[in-house]
Amino acid sequence: FLIEIKIIMPQQKFNLSQSHADISKEFELSLKELAQPANNNNKLFVVCSALIEASPKVTPEDIFAAGIATFEGTILSSTSSDWTTQLALMKILDLSILNIANKTLYNQNFPLLSRVLRAISSVTVSGTANHQGEEGFSTTVRHMITLSKTSIIAINVQEENKKHMLKLLQDCILAYFDHSSPKIRKTAQLCAMELLSCAKNDVASVHICQYT
Repeated sequence: FLIEIKIIMPQQKFNLSQSHADISKEFELSLKELAQPANNNNKLFVVCSALIEASPKVTPEDIFAAGIATFEGTILSSTSSDWTTQLALMKILDLSILNIANKTLYNQNFPLLSRVLRAISSVTVSGTANHQGEEGFSTTVRHMITLSKTSIIAINVQEENKKHMLKLLQDCILAYFDHSSPKIRKTAQLCAMELLSCAKNDVASVHICQYT
C-alpha cells in the first residue's frame, strides 16, 4: 500500500474557547440546519427531528446518547431502508461527537459505538456482492468509515477502550484499503492518513504503520 495524498484537515466549526452553553446553542442551530427539508433529505429530517424531540435538551451529549441508542437498533437488518436511516444517524453522530464536552460520557459509550460500527461493517462486507449497486450502499459505507475516523480522533485512549479502538480501526477503516469500489478505497485511505496526522492518538498511528 503506497499512496501520496495531500491532507486537508477539516475546519473546526466551533471555537474551543467558547463556553459549553455557547457550543450547545451553535450545535442546536447546526443540527436544525442539517435537518431542514430544503436539504432534500426526508430521512435525515425525520431522524433528526425524532432525536431532537426525544432528547431532554438539544446538546451534543443528549443527541449523542439518543443517537447511539437508535443506531444500535438498526444493526439487525441490511435493507436499503435501514441504510438510509443509518446514514442519517451517522451524519448526526459525527456532528455530535466533534462537539461533546463531556468526554467521560463519550468514553463510556465508545465500546458500544465501536461494536455498532463494526456490526454494520460486517454486514456491508458480507453483502457487498449482493448490494453493491443498491442506492445508498456505497454512501453508507463511506460515512461508516468517516464516522469511525471521527470516533477514534475523539476518544481518550485508555486501557479499557484500547481494544475497541483498535478493532474499530481495523474493521472499519483498514479493511477497506483494497475494496473494489474506488470511492470507498479512497475514503478509507484518506481517513487513515488523517489519523496519522493526529498526534494525540499514537496507538492508532502505530497500528496503521504496522498494517501498511
